[in-house]
Amino acid sequence: MKMKKLLALALSAIMAVSMLTACGGGGKAGSLDLGEVNSVINEYGGETRVKNSNTLNSALRNVADILQKNGTYTNEAGTAALKEIRGYPIQESGSNWVREVSGGTIVISDAELKAEGMTAEDAVGIMITAVEYGLKEQLAGFQNINVSITFYAGATTITAENGTLYWVIGYEFDTRVSA
Repeated sequence: MKMKKLLALALSAIMAVSMLTACGGGGKAGSLDLGEVNSVINEYGGETRVKNSNTLNSALRNVADILQKNGTYTNEAGTAALKEIRGYPIQESGSNWVREVSGGTIVISDAELKAEGMTAEDAVGIMITAVEYGLKEQLAGFQNINVSITFYAGATTITAENGTLYWVIGYEFDTRVSA
């Protein structure tokens, strides 16, 4: 029983960090260069590598359709749509392990990215590096706990009625904590 409580506490720390990054995004699925995202993560000192997920990319196309239909291009609207489509948080557990999948979106105009001198790959790479550092900090005090996190990312673009190009960038964390 003590082990399950410890695992639940560790997973709660991970969830808290991932909730801080929830935001919205848009774009054409497959338009995110994951090699470049991984280069950005490396540049900022991160150790993780982002992977492709066809499931996430499909969900992002649906998110983009919802945002365009509603004419709402915000992080909150994007993340809410993604959570509904994907059913976050997805949770499983066993006798000595707990698994959770969660995610969100970054919804940002191409003009905003350019004004900051950034690409979509920069935005998601920096965000995932920040989450990685946050998770390490949150879990630093735990002993005899194994944490495995797989990061996924994808993106699509949509054009608003006024001609503004928006990126819908999605990210997902598949976290497994075991003793």
